Amino acid sequence: MTPPITDSRPRPSDEAFVVIDDVSFAYPGSPQPILRDVSLELRRGEFFVLLGPSGCGKTTILNQVAGFERPTTGSISMDGKPITGPGPDRAVIFQGDDSLLGWLNVRDNVEFGLRALRTPAAERTRRVRQALETVELDRQQGKFPHELSGGMKQRVQIARALVVDAPVLLMDEPFGALDAQTRTTLQDALAGLWEQSQRTVLFITHDISEALILGDRIGVMTSGPAARLQTVMDNPLPRPRARGAAEFAELYREVEEAVTAAKSRPPAAAGEPG
Repeated sequence: MTPPITDSRPRPSDEAFVVIDDVSFAYPGSPQPILRDVSLELRRGEFFVLLGPSGCGKTTILNQVAGFERPTTGSISMDGKPITGPGPDRAVIFQGDDSLLGWLNVRDNVEFGLRALRTPAAERTRRVRQALETVELDRQQGKFPHELSGGMKQRVQIARALVVDAPVLLMDEPFGALDAQTRTTLQDALAGLWEQSQRTVLFITHDISEALILGDRIGVMTSGPAARLQTVMDNPLPRPRARGAAEFAELYREVEEAVTAAKSRPPAAAGEPG
């Protein structure tokens, strides 16, 4: 896959692009909210990683930015416009491969979104070819999902997101089910693709190393219920990032301490500031 590019793109701007404003979320009849008073601004063109333990509401935040769910209170906007539902300006990559259509081959899976958008045939062909070449699946385009490895299936999902050219990419632990070697390969490949695309990325994980390899900034969630955003940390490590570097290990310890502190913080009582 395409290797990372060394700091060749402009750094993310300070402009707020996706704004999560004082969001809480609870299912009807639930005694405790999943999220309470979460506020966060994603800058245009940045790679933001949301880190936290399982069950802390990370996926709920992503689903609300995607428009799959609506906040119970608070609001979410993109480029100054309220998010009220899904849209082609936000592409989503899920953890598993359930979103791949088993009766379609690789090429047709990647092309599916463009067909839904009624993109002209010639343009579909050009975009699909480019996306498959980018993720190095151009020679596998006739295969069906059951014929692919886990890593290849995730590449199909990445290609499908790239092909629609959405300005925001939402990724929900996309590498969580992969073996360590494949996961490392795809992390590095994703970092390189992001360097080229300049898209705004919200990436969900509970893996600190993954957060450090990918993120410009890292948000740390408290444990649920009534989870909150505990802190946001800058990642000063230069790209491409070396996992064995002393600076990497030092920052890992800092983030690990922040995660431990966030886990130990008790849920806020009703009416208590988040």
